[in-house]
Amino acid sequence: MAEVVHPGENIRNWTGSRSEDGFPEYNVTWTVQATGKEGPAAVMAATGLPAVGSAYNFFTDADAWAFCTPYLKVKSLTPGEAKPGAKVLWEVQQKFKTLQETEVTVFTGDPLLEPPKISGSFVNRSYFYKQDHIGASIHNVAFEIVEVEGDKGYPTVRITINKPTLPLQTYSQAHNRVNDGNMWGLGLRQVKLDNISWERMPYVNNTFYFPTTFEFDINEETFDRDDIPQEGEKVLDGQWDEISGAWVNTAGANASDPADFIRMIDLNGNPMRGLLNESGNPLLNSTTLYLDTVKLYKEFNFFTLGIPSNLETGV
Repeated sequence: MAEVVHPGENIRNWTGSRSEDGFPEYNVTWTVQATGKEGPAAVMAATGLPAVGSAYNFFTDADAWAFCTPYLKVKSLTPGEAKPGAKVLWEVQQKFKTLQETEVTVFTGDPLLEPPKISGSFVNRSYFYKQDHIGASIHNVAFEIVEVEGDKGYPTVRITINKPTLPLQTYSQAHNRVNDGNMWGLGLRQVKLDNISWERMPYVNNTFYFPTTFEFDINEETFDRDDIPQEGEKVLDGQWDEISGAWVNTAGANASDPADFIRMIDLNGNPMRGLLNESGNPLLNSTTLYLDTVKLYKEFNFFTLGIPSNLETGV
């Protein structure tokens, strides 16, 4: 098996430079010993080589902001054709750069072992408001409900994970769903999977892997619609009191029985459509709305998709 000769002690050569922008770069060359049957691929995976993403720190020379890049250059030091059982020496060069100059991706060579790529932003979406910023209903001079179009801002989270398979049935079940429990410090139904995109990429032995991107919206007020005013053409059975102007229910009228609701009429007996209170009676004071909550989206456990439970660590 290919391995570094005296790992951590035997640096064959090392150089350093600084770019015009002031970012340092280090080149470290190791001696790797392999068998005659092993070639460059085995040498690049030799035991003892610094891992991609590890900091530059050898002997008393260190730079905490320089990290090992995926760059590798190998060269055989044994001239001629090596016998199968013979030991062969190789020269392996690695580069260490600062994060300001290059993004270092911890990549082992297998895309399925790459960590998730995580990013986010804030977006505004069009929304029709029925209440103002203090919760008062928005209405005209005739106390009719008015909807005002505005923006509603959402934080978004975007996660890309390399998947070995493409479970489209599971993705269709998860798409346009909300979280069924606590997630990323947020409560039930506050995270919604808004989109899933994927592509097919070639993998080993004529197989494929699938980089899959999950896009989430976040709403700390939940994605339930809690601003639906009760409005209709029917009221709980009763009649207008000519003296008080109040709607008086017929004795025994039951708000839980659909048969006990009748066509709504005004004080002159004309059919009308109006707002209702929590008892199903006409709402006389329309400045205070009776709003209902509607749960539009089903729930799903997004962690079953391999989604990280911690956005900072990615695990």
